[in-house]
Amino acid sequence: MSVALLFLGCSGPTIDDRRPWTPPAVSGVLLPVDEPPVDLVWEGDAVLGSDADVASFRRWTRITGDLVVEGTALTEVSLPSLQEVGGEVRLWENPALATLDLGALRSVGGDLSLYDDPELDALVGLGSLEEVGGSLVINRMPALVDLDGLQALERVGARLYLFHLEGLRTLDGLEGLREVAGPVQLWEDHALVDATFPALTTIGAALDLFDARSLVTLSLPELTDAQALELHHCDAMRDAGDFPRLTSLTGRLTVQWNPVMRSLDGLGALTSVGSLHLEALPALASTAALSSLSEVTGDLTVLDADALVTLELPALVRAGLVDARYDDGLLDPGLEALVLAAGLRFEHDPALSACAVEALFDRVAAPLVSCVDVDDDGCAAVCVP
Repeated sequence: MSVALLFLGCSGPTIDDRRPWTPPAVSGVLLPVDEPPVDLVWEGDAVLGSDADVASFRRWTRITGDLVVEGTALTEVSLPSLQEVGGEVRLWENPALATLDLGALRSVGGDLSLYDDPELDALVGLGSLEEVGGSLVINRMPALVDLDGLQALERVGARLYLFHLEGLRTLDGLEGLREVAGPVQLWEDHALVDATFPALTTIGAALDLFDARSLVTLSLPELTDAQALELHHCDAMRDAGDFPRLTSLTGRLTVQWNPVMRSLDGLGALTSVGSLHLEALPALASTAALSSLSEVTGDLTVLDADALVTLELPALVRAGLVDARYDDGLLDPGLEALVLAAGLRFEHDPALSACAVEALFDRVAAPLVSCVDVDDDGCAAVCVP
């Protein structure tokens, strides 16, 4: 007959079974487990620091509090019966942890966070996980090359944060993810080449990419709802990605410090954004891919985009402050459809026709206008060379 050691303390078990069950009143009692209970619940937190701790929880099916494995010398965490954690799951700073088996775990009520477990190279031990009620945070896990094992995951209740994953090349494993209620943040994932979310329809805040130096492909073919999109320091991206169903952003569209981005292809379905900020894009030759954009409710800013010769936004009717500065190649302001703007500012654009700018001022009649350090081609009613 096999046995399991049940530890009793401040927190204790509750047992749901058809057969009578009386928990022992003394810690360290050996209980027969040939026929384990159907549902074995640990009330409170489970903090595991040793192999003995892990072994003592192998048959528990639910933990009402947190599951914490932090700062241990463990090489393996195997809890094959665990189906639900009511609080957070925290696996932090376990330098030898190489095997994770939470294969029955279906839901986590709070955050699921993995941080600085350098030997863990796969998440296949999370193969049944369907929902994380809080944030999913994977931070400084250098051995991960993909997220294989998370295919069952459909929803994250707060943010998805993938930070400084030096070996991560793709997001394979997130094929089933449909909703993230908070932001999606991919920061400092320097090896990431392909960021594809094939089923993701909803992001409750921003999709934010920062310092994705190797990223070539960004694809969210089913995304219909997001508040903002930010692409910062994506050094290998030549376009803005693939967002065929995304028609509006209530927040900002920010694309900056992307040295080889030539176009904004992939954003053609957008009709309105809260603000548009384009900065430090030396290769950007055209904005025409924003062909459906009719309204920018806040500021429209274009800074240091030296390859642009005109602001080609053929559907744009309404904007806040239009601010184009330090765009050395800009010849014409464009904006042929614009009829309403809170302001128009063109400054330090040395090739820009002053006559073309003043014609735009006459047509739009914005309450605030500024034209400084542009090409003096014979019009000086407003523009100051």
